[in-house]
Amino acid sequence: MSYVTAKKNHGSKRVINVRAIGLKYAYIAALTFIPCASLSAMASSEDALSNVEISAAVGPNWVQANDTVTVIPIFTPPDEIDSILTQHVSSTPVWKLGMGYHFFADSLSHRQFFNDLLVELNFYRSSETINGKVYQYQNPLYYTFNFSAPIRSTRLMLDAKPGLVSYDKMSFYPILGAGIAWNSSAYQETALPGTASSPLLLNANTKSSFAYDLGAGVRMDITPSLQVSLEYLYSNLGDIVMTVNPANDATLTSPPQFKLSSQTVMLGLNWKI
Repeated sequence: MSYVTAKKNHGSKRVINVRAIGLKYAYIAALTFIPCASLSAMASSEDALSNVEISAAVGPNWVQANDTVTVIPIFTPPDEIDSILTQHVSSTPVWKLGMGYHFFADSLSHRQFFNDLLVELNFYRSSETINGKVYQYQNPLYYTFNFSAPIRSTRLMLDAKPGLVSYDKMSFYPILGAGIAWNSSAYQETALPGTASSPLLLNANTKSSFAYDLGAGVRMDITPSLQVSLEYLYSNLGDIVMTVNPANDATLTSPPQFKLSSQTVMLGLNWKI
């Protein structure tokens, strides 16, 4: 009985030893694999971050606005329709902040043509003032008011900038973008001397509109991670619709509505993380 028991105990010890050895090697393998996997993941993350770009730009802005009309109800139909004629739009510089990503950077960077695909999410901000004159009844003989409409335009755009060709340290690219614009504006008329009618005053109103960008640009390398860019941008900013509720005792049926577009030249800095 004791001999059998000894054999059984010896066999159990061998089984325990095999299991212990297996656990030991599994532990060593885990200690080896986990750091390697972590380093690989970190390298992949660093590669991905190296394709991220932060940009800022500023430049002069030329805004265009169409002529429009205002419909004012009167006691005897038809209603009074006044012409709103744009004469001048004064603008402040537009500024932009953005973040982008260079897609397929490894495979495209060795090409001379179509060697980059940058997609940016850009935030633009600008202020303008539309000035002009008002013809009552759409008749130049009834030029009785001037008007002023201060505008604040904010837009969030997704812009694609595919690199077409590179020469030395310079790269040339088109700009195609789409997004949404928030246009806020008030409206104020000023009566000319001898005018008996009441001017129209409208409080600020904000309207969101679809917007798009078309343009072209060139960028030049300063360092491997820093570039300077010069871009031309045509932007359709959508519509501005004034509020239908006047701030004074005037009444109206249809408020002024302007279609806005802009042309911008922007000088920017781009930094690759």
